Amino acid sequence: TDIDSLDSKVSGRNPCSSGYGTRLRRQIQLAPVLLKTNLRIPALYVYSLQFHHVACVKYRHKALNEIIAKKLKSINLDAAKAFGVEIIEQETAIDHIHISFPVSPDTAFKISKQLKLCIRKVIIPRVS
Repeated sequence: TDIDSLDSKVSGRNPCSSGYGTRLRRQIQLAPVLLKTNLRIPALYVYSLQFHHVACVKYRHKALNEIIAKKLKSINLDAAKAFGVEIIEQETAIDHIHISFPVSPDTAFKISKQLKLCIRKVIIPRVS
């Protein structure tokens, strides 16, 4: 096949690159699966990591009315743009908000922490 010929050409050039054809075979075998899912493929690993972030009002007070909920959603969208993250969905209830977004393994916890800080800095001064 074409993959075997590519593997022999690559391994003939450099003995250290003999795994290239095997890696290429795996990628071609995974190709139909990857088209159906939202997997992300950097250099040597595959991941699909999504955060489901829930932010609650202190003591679960019923404080998120429609006006505050709209403002909170716009703050989240602005913060997501700043971090280069796409928000999949976000919903608000009277005392909490759900946000789902995909992240990379490198930046997962940084984004969650910064999102919490951003919400605190913008919302708390307006409420108190």
